[in-house]
Amino acid sequence: MARACPSLVVVGASDALTPPAEAEAMARRIAGAELVRIPDAGHLPCIENPAAFAAALGDFLDRLPP
Repeated sequence: MARACPSLVVVGASDALTPPAEAEAMARRIAGAELVRIPDAGHLPCIENPAAFAAALGDFLDRLPP
């Protein structure tokens, strides 16, 4: 039985190297995972849309238990 593990899978909505469908499959295989698609970003969402990436990461980290 797989244990849930808080995990954040981030993908650029326009990522051609690792398509969003691959990120969706990865998130489905991790119990407790959350998938976030970053708009206006390709393979490097943290560089291409840093504000959206930081918001997604911050929201995820804020919800983790202490």
